[in-house]
Amino acid sequence: MQRLIIRLKNNPKRPQLSSSATSKHAPCVTSVRVNVTSSLFCIHIMPGIDYSLLREQIPMARVLELLEYEPLERRGDQLRGPCPIHESQSAKPRTFSVDLAGNRFRCFKFQAQGNQLDLWAQAKSLDLHTAAKDLCQKAGVEVPWVTRW
Repeated sequence: MQRLIIRLKNNPKRPQLSSSATSKHAPCVTSVRVNVTSSLFCIHIMPGIDYSLLREQIPMARVLELLEYEPLERRGDQLRGPCPIHESQSAKPRTFSVDLAGNRFRCFKFQAQGNQLDLWAQAKSLDLHTAAKDLCQKAGVEVPWVTRW
């Protein structure tokens, strides 16, 4: 992770970069974290991840396998059972539904929904960038870094 320091000089609306701010990875930035302390900003530059390629490489079925999900009911490509995000133990099979063909999930109790990467991020309580790297590591897949813009 690169570190970029911006010092505010005279005019806080026009920050100037310090000499240590140059980065060869700057064109590949997709996520920036900013910590603000008085007149000094510290920005952590994280290289970009190709999320669409990651969703193609790791299907929903693999994510459910890694989460050790046990459905109560299966109808074709539809799975239903307790929600792995909220660890609900409801006897109703409609609490959580997964469409394996469409790589989508939905928790009807808490209105959570999304794709396999969203499921992993919510189940592990991680931000999307960290969840993508973690999922790749657990699935044994190389992280699909963005190499161009």
